Parts: sequence; C-alpha cells; structure tokens
Amino acid sequence: MTWHVEEQASPLQLISTQHLRTIRLTRTDGSRVVLDEPRIAVGDSVVGVHYGVQSTIAVSDVTQVATRRVSAGKTVGLFLGLSTAVVGAAVIACLSSDCVDN
Repeated sequence: MTWHVEEQASPLQLISTQHLRTIRLTRTDGSRVVLDEPRIAVGDSVVGVHYGVQSTIAVSDVTQVATRRVSAGKTVGLFLGLSTAVVGAAVIACLSSDCVDN
C-alpha cells in the first residue's frame, strides 16, 4: 500500500465522507503524523491514535492529507518477482537433484 495525497479535500471532508482507518497529515512545520481511527472533534480538530496514544491536531495546522491505497503496479510487480523466484528455485532444485531423466 502507498500513500495517496488528497489534493482537493480537507481532513474534515475526508473523515466526514469516508470511513478511513488511517490518514497521514502533514503539518505546517513539515512534520508528518499518521493517525489511526481518525475522527472529527469539537473545535475543528482531528483526533486519532498515534503510536497507541490519542492525539489531537488542529485542522488549521494541517497542510496536506494522504490516505492509504493499493498500488496495482507494485502489487503486480511483487507477484511477478515472487513467481520468478519460486520458479527459479524449483529449476535449481530440479537440476541439482537430477529430477530430469537423461
């Protein structure tokens, strides 16, 4: 999974319209915070769990919001890479154990 920056959405819009498990917020100082179970709190703040501790971040302190998404290209690449490794290991095992009749 990769992070996808939500260009046209604020944290309030995203959390209100989608049921997100995790979001990554970039703050005005450039730091990034990953929040699990994000929700909107009173006073336009985002509340979520950060490393097991409840954290609150003011929406005015957020410059960018990112959500996790499956990357089709990376998934296909991983599958092809693993398949190649398995076939290669099988060929090497077969050649070293004389599994082919000569």
